[in-house]
Amino acid sequence: MNDPGFRNLALLDTTASTARVLNLRHSAIHHWADPELATRPFFLHPKLNRAIVVKHHLRRNELEAFDHVRTSATKVLLPIDHDNLRAGAKYFFIGQRDYEQVLEAEFALADPDARDLQLLRFLDDVPSFDPFLLREQMRRRGLDPAPCYFNVSQADTARMLSFAQAEIQPLVDIAFSNSLGASGTLARKILSNSGDSALAPLRQVLHLDTEQFAEGVFCWKAFLYYKWRLIHLKPGIDRVSTELATIRPYKRGDNDLHEYVDGARTNLQRATAAGIRSVSHTLCLYDIAYNGLIKQGDGWGFRDFLLQAPARFSKLGEELAAVDHMVSFWQYRFPAARTFTVSVDELATIFRDFESGLRVQPVAQRDLTFRAAYTSGG
Repeated sequence: MNDPGFRNLALLDTTASTARVLNLRHSAIHHWADPELATRPFFLHPKLNRAIVVKHHLRRNELEAFDHVRTSATKVLLPIDHDNLRAGAKYFFIGQRDYEQVLEAEFALADPDARDLQLLRFLDDVPSFDPFLLREQMRRRGLDPAPCYFNVSQADTARMLSFAQAEIQPLVDIAFSNSLGASGTLARKILSNSGDSALAPLRQVLHLDTEQFAEGVFCWKAFLYYKWRLIHLKPGIDRVSTELATIRPYKRGDNDLHEYVDGARTNLQRATAAGIRSVSHTLCLYDIAYNGLIKQGDGWGFRDFLLQAPARFSKLGEELAAVDHMVSFWQYRFPAARTFTVSVDELATIFRDFESGLRVQPVAQRDLTFRAAYTSGG
């Protein structure tokens, strides 16, 4: 299939969200001189290894691509011209109706146990492409692609720069004596994975060797990203929490569905609040360790916290990803300042999707099928 949205495709490098887009093309183009790109590829198939993979909210005309009901899918874009994204792309959804035939025709992949096929299934299952969650989950599966694949997107780096500057200013005052000129310089180097020798004073403060320092900076960047992301999501979380309680479907449907929807409202509000509390607690542990560094000069404590941090990324990333998905889909389906309607069938399916992400055990219910209502404009 060809993707007609070439203008959006061309903007991916400058606007893409880290959590929603895995841009392997960007890594291939901008890190071509990195020897690990060849020895530790993400995908083994060269065409897949230059793909752009997107967590995609399904449009109504895309629902028929699947045999089962879902609100979102993982879309794999194969640019027609890697030097000119405006030329568009071929695409497929992981798990779509003719998925096996597409993979065999496009990549000659037929063995279900092939590494690339297993990796595609993993990318469909993982709730977010945030690089910290992604790297940790892949390592647990024995996969260790080159570090250049696990970067915060350029767009998110630009958006979080001012937050990162304010966060690390106290450390600049202690460790650098303004030798880098400003916190913004250090923030850019940390967020871009720079191995610049100008960061040597920071490595010394943290008592890390060169290899440990690369890992420590990666983990530090993770907490900067998660703190910024939680702050960025707060208005959306407040809106979704309010509208979850007040939204009413226009179509009566059967009593079982209405009973489920009413129960799910409470489940989702409680689970969302619990998820945010858990994320905030983990970030509080980071704050304690960081404050120990900048207030008591405890470089060893912050060092140990960073090196032990990857064990926290799966839970932290999954919890934040579930809330992020709720906010993102709600804003997509129910734009602010617009009148919207929704059938009970569709609302039940949306709630079920949210419960799955938040790992909520849903109340007993019959199979939900809203495809007909949804495609007809419900």
